[in-house]
Amino acid sequence: MKPNITLFFILMLGSIFICLHYSVPLHTFALNHISKIAQSKSETLTKLSNTSALDSLKIESISPKAELNCAKVESNSPKIQSDENKIVPDHRFCACTHCISKPNVSEWFDKRFNSTAHPLLSKTNSNLSEEQYQFWMQLQPQNPSASYDVIIQRLLELFPSEDNYLDQSPSRCRSCAIVGNSDNLSGSNYGTMIEEHDFVMRVNRGKTEGYEKDVGAKTTHHFMYPESATNLKNNTRLVLVPFKIIDLQWLISVATKSKVNHTYESVLSTLEFNKAKVLVYHPAFIKYVYDIWTEKHGRYPSTGFLVLIFALHVCDEVNVYGYGANSKGEWKHYWENITDSPYPSVHSGDSEYNTILKLDDIGKIKLYKGIKT
Repeated sequence: MKPNITLFFILMLGSIFICLHYSVPLHTFALNHISKIAQSKSETLTKLSNTSALDSLKIESISPKAELNCAKVESNSPKIQSDENKIVPDHRFCACTHCISKPNVSEWFDKRFNSTAHPLLSKTNSNLSEEQYQFWMQLQPQNPSASYDVIIQRLLELFPSEDNYLDQSPSRCRSCAIVGNSDNLSGSNYGTMIEEHDFVMRVNRGKTEGYEKDVGAKTTHHFMYPESATNLKNNTRLVLVPFKIIDLQWLISVATKSKVNHTYESVLSTLEFNKAKVLVYHPAFIKYVYDIWTEKHGRYPSTGFLVLIFALHVCDEVNVYGYGANSKGEWKHYWENITDSPYPSVHSGDSEYNTILKLDDIGKIKLYKGIKT
């Protein structure tokens, strides 16, 4: 294309005017200007003669809006890094509205909650460390007549427990009701609410018949030890809480019609329960609860508190009923007609209850006090 002569002379005249006005030598200005034009044209011709360079220019001509959209897509895509510097995405830990295992809700909770601690005894985890064994042995009222290893072998032959309740996933919402035996359940009308849960866990001699309006009738798990044993329906899981070796021997005995009818006191020598629905609380988990959750207050945790921490590890949502004293400060059961019953001295009732209140306060559980006025 031929240059425009008129435009050329206009530019030249303008250049002369600038040079005269600013006292710049004309030849210096002209040489600089001509040099820049020549350099620009040379670069343009080089680019146009190269097809790949032309393609590159087309790619680089993406509009600012398109670049912004690309940035948005990239920022919304999953962040993947090496395991050494892994970014943990903010994803659902369960399908419930609130998930117990979700971290970073409470530093106090995160320091205590050990997701790798499994509360049930199984073939794969029956061994105890020396420290765990010594802790458990000091709970024995007397020297055991049989070794732990021998009893465990026999127990797992009868009740070949698998690794139950390790099925946590973003699609699971397991709701659990923990029903204690406090008199504050009397007149609460919690029965219908309790029965709506997937798991309903009861403790020791907790009764339902005649008290359904306040405590419900449904029971999926019943936690007990020999001295607190009660007959169960066929659809209820018996969960033995073994504070001593003879408790394991007693479970074997009631399953095989043997004759263990005395521990440190008389106990049931026969029991109605479904032998296919037996679980055993892990002695090592008792130590974990004692060390971490009760902070070694009392001699050992209460059964009710052990059930609560069990639920934190196998449930996604936990609601708690029937814990604590009644409105008069009495530690008595809802089926009892006594004027006063102090909290057992081997446990630390105040410490355990304060922990329950803390769990409720940080939203990890919901505590229904139901105290009768």
